[in-house]
Amino acid sequence: MKREIDALKLQLKPFKTSGATMLTEKELLKAEGDLKKWQLEWKKRKRGCMDVVSSISESMEMNRKDFIKKVGLETDEENRVVCPL
Repeated sequence: MKREIDALKLQLKPFKTSGATMLTEKELLKAEGDLKKWQLEWKKRKRGCMDVVSSISESMEMNRKDFIKKVGLETDEENRVVCPL
């Protein structure tokens, strides 16, 4: 048991010496709530932006991909960005 405890202490050492602080349960729940809030905001803004792009491209009688390319917009998909929700 002592060898096992020593091995586990050795694994914990980098975390203790890095200066990182442990989060309380309340802080962790708040951080998770904030993350979810900002993920939903990202999705809402992306949807709004793509609605505007679709409307403009339809009025120009151009498909959405061609319009995005012509204007020079960067998309999440193009940069392999995924909102983990």
